[in-house]
Amino acid sequence: MTPAPASNVERLGASPRLGRRIALAFALGAILLTALFAALSMQAQSRLASEVFARSVSQLADLTARDMGGAVKFAKTEIIEETLVHLSEANGRAFGGARVVNAAGETLDEVGVLTGAPAAAALLARTLETGEPGASADGLTQARAVRFGKGQDIVGAILVSWTDAVIGADVRASAMRLAGLGLAIALGAGALGMW
Repeated sequence: MTPAPASNVERLGASPRLGRRIALAFALGAILLTALFAALSMQAQSRLASEVFARSVSQLADLTARDMGGAVKFAKTEIIEETLVHLSEANGRAFGGARVVNAAGETLDEVGVLTGAPAAAALLARTLETGEPGASADGLTQARAVRFGKGQDIVGAILVSWTDAVIGADVRASAMRLAGLGLAIALGAGALGMW
């Protein structure tokens, strides 16, 4: 009687544990790659979201300054307060604070908490003096001259600050979902390899 042919595993001299080791190496590699891609994706998304957000808040500061010329000129603090409260409510947790001053630099109204108060005050004073728009280095604090009348005279200025913490939280949540998906795929592949 002839002996039964050896299985591929027996012929190659490999043990069944080799398949498990390969599956484990594959799973670990997939986990590491997923972590790397999640970190790179989070960094790129965060940078892009911050840039887009800074452009949006710049445009919002422009629009707010244009809308309140008459209210600042005639010191209509009720209208100014209503505008700032609406700005705060419309932007939710992304809104930091705002201050409106008249041409003499006297505060007409202020809401919320302005980030980087000394630098923000200097930014506001410079904008009031020059009439040029100003922004912090990160773009999250914006100062605009408020103009009124036919000659578009400077009648005051507005300073608005935002926070990008909400964006950071959203980006981190997205990265965690990506990492979780990658981990699930790696674990599934590892389990299949061991089966």
